[in-house]
Amino acid sequence: MSNEKQEYLLLFRSSNNWYKELSPEELQKVMAKVGAWFESLNAKGIMKGGQPLGGEGRVITGKGNN
Repeated sequence: MSNEKQEYLLLFRSSNNWYKELSPEELQKVMAKVGAWFESLNAKGIMKGGQPLGGEGRVITGKGNN
């Protein structure tokens, strides 16, 4: 068994409107939790960095595509 660290790529995708149903206070809490999670991953050396993807593009799935 190797002692090398495994590396992964995480992609997060959501609709552009998920936050519109939240109050400003709820949104602030959610963003604080996500920020704390990313900071903890970075502090542990698990995460190397992150940048948002652009809004353009297409989603390809295996559902119903022949």
